[in-house]
Amino acid sequence: MKKLYLLFILTIFPFLCFSQNEKEIVLGNKTFNYTISTNGDCIVPVSYFDLIQKKELLNNINDKPYFEFILNGQLVTSSMPLWRYKGNVKRNMANGGVEIVSTFIGRRAASGVILILDHQYFPESNLIRERMRLQSN
Repeated sequence: MKKLYLLFILTIFPFLCFSQNEKEIVLGNKTFNYTISTNGDCIVPVSYFDLIQKKELLNNINDKPYFEFILNGQLVTSSMPLWRYKGNVKRNMANGGVEIVSTFIGRRAASGVILILDHQYFPESNLIRERMRLQSN
């Protein structure tokens, strides 16, 4: 129901939209909805829906992790249940865009790692800029 409500808002009001809870982060405007699941201590993009074409653009989402890197000689991925969602900060940019900075705390094999995901998106554009940062705890 929450996704349908968000979709309804996005089709009526042509502005940038952002919502989040402990299980997902939803970014969007009047051209797209982008949903990242943070459920189960994994970070998984689950949907990139084009609102103009009324079409899901993300296919085979379970085939490959969202990100991966080597930490202390061990492969660490977004699909591993290592990431505890801490929260996010929303910032309106001078160029009309919105930046969402989401923070995750690493556990087990990623203990001591702070993962920061930056997402920037813009009105009337389906472009999303993404950046991943790693910091030591």
